Amino acid sequence: QTRMPSGSGGAQSMRLVEASPAAVAYVAPPEPAMESAPLKSLADIIALADAQRDIAFKVLVKSCIRFVRIEPGRIDVGLTSDAPK
Repeated sequence: QTRMPSGSGGAQSMRLVEASPAAVAYVAPPEPAMESAPLKSLADIIALADAQRDIAFKVLVKSCIRFVRIEPGRIDVGLTSDAPK
């Protein structure tokens, strides 16, 4: 058992000091998914790129993609010979 030496013989008080404050994790709530109309054609994809102001993607879609098939949750395309490698 360890005792604290008393310097002047009087009572000593101790206080608990936290060495470092506990980290508080903050997780931002997920942003709600953007509601959009289902894509039914290559024109819909181009219009979406235009609405999102993604001109580079819009140009690539127009010049480098050949539409094959589209169904809910899936778009099948082929690439033209001009498509970037």
